[in-house]
This record gives sequence, structure tokens and C-alpha cells, in this order.
Amino acid sequence: MSNHSTAGPGPARNSWLRFLRNRPDARARLVCFPHAGGAAGYYQAWPKHLPAEVDVVAVQYPGRQDRLGDPPVADMRTMAESVAAALQPLADRPLVFFGHSLGSALAYEVARVMEGVMGTPPAILFASARMAPHAAKPSDLSRQGDQALIAHLTELGGMAPQILADEELLGLVMPAIRADYRLLEDYRPTHLARLSTPVAAMVGTADEAVEAASAATWSDATREFLGVTEFPGGHFYPDACLEQLTGEITRHLRERVL
Repeated sequence: MSNHSTAGPGPARNSWLRFLRNRPDARARLVCFPHAGGAAGYYQAWPKHLPAEVDVVAVQYPGRQDRLGDPPVADMRTMAESVAAALQPLADRPLVFFGHSLGSALAYEVARVMEGVMGTPPAILFASARMAPHAAKPSDLSRQGDQALIAHLTELGGMAPQILADEELLGLVMPAIRADYRLLEDYRPTHLARLSTPVAAMVGTADEAVEAASAATWSDATREFLGVTEFPGGHFYPDACLEQLTGEITRHLRERVL
């Protein structure tokens, strides 16, 4: 769970998108999808680690930060259609998706919509810390009490100590976390669509929730699988390996997009 502040607005801002860097001469746009309970501010530091010619846009889910009063979306496809509609005006340049955990599943669904309905598939999908949708294991954490959910997030490294120590703040963030987990648990793709978009999977070597073999299931969800890259760390390996992670993303961008 991130407690970073939300980035300021950029041109064409809407409720779903936050521009972390917006350049008129950008050659591509990296769209970042947060994890369960996460927010756009999780990606605040990313622009300084990426090529200057790449815009960085983060998706802001409802029910957190400046969208605290917005009700959660209960259906993954519905959310994907909303995000895809928000991104469509930005598709005048190549879009590249990075999704972490829950964000990987949502990024996949958004890619399906943009390819199948809008005809503008993303250039690459980076699927981080998540297996492909058809390989997901059943879970009912969202239906359990707060303590079970907090314990799970703490084990993954996804709960900041300052949030755990502040009951009022914890009470504010738990509804969004629970809604995100329910969204993921209820998500069942109608069929496994093989994207034309190449997919690169990424995972932490010490992630007990998603190992490299699980991440490799993304090969079934794309016509071009770019393999699995492992990074030191657990489920939230980007926190400690940001420079290494963005370096790998940049390598793919240089080879295929820029």
C-alpha cells in the first residue's frame, strides 16, 4: 500500500489518469497500473529513471487519495473499459503498459479492450508480480476480517509501518484494499485472449506469492512472449530495485519502441 501523494494534473487529465511526466515531443507513453491498495503516487519517482522522450502516466483507481469519495468498480472488464477510454486520446503515440500485481491483470484487460474494440493495442505489456489471468489461484481474502487481510499485506511487504500505526489512516485505506482484492478474486476472463501485444513478465526472486514458473504462464496470453526477468526481492521488489527494473524496461523500449 503506497502513501505517496498523487501527482499533479497534466493536459487532458481525467479521473483515471495522472501525468507524472508529460512532454509535447514524447515518442512513447508508459502507462503504470498500481497494485491492490496502491495509487498513482506509487510511480512518482519513475520519470527520473526513464528516457526523457517517454511520458509517464499512472492510473488512479477509485476509492483512494484524490478519488477517496469515488465508489469502487466491482467488475474488471468494466474498469478496463473505463481506463481504455481514458487512454484512447493518448494513443497517438505508442503506449507501453506496466502493471504490478493486480495492475498486471487490469493492464491485460485494458490491452484486450484497446486491441479488440479500439484497434490500438499497446506496444508492450510488462506484467509484474502476477501470473497470467487463467493461472490465478482462488482466494477469499476480501471476504475475511481486516486482520487477515492486513496480515497478508504485511507478509507481502505492502503495508507501510506508518499506516499500520495510525488507526484513522488504516480505516481510510482498508475499504479500497478490500475492494481491490474482491475485484481480483471475482475476476474470471471469459476466455484467454492471446494478445498481439508482446508480454514481458517480471518477478522478485523471493516473492512467495508469484514465482518465476507462475510468471511464465503469461506465455499463454500473448502471441509473443518476451520471457521472465527476475529481480532481487519479494513481492514489492520495485521498491528496492527501481533502477534495475526501469533499466530493463528501457532496454525493451530502445529495442522495440523508441
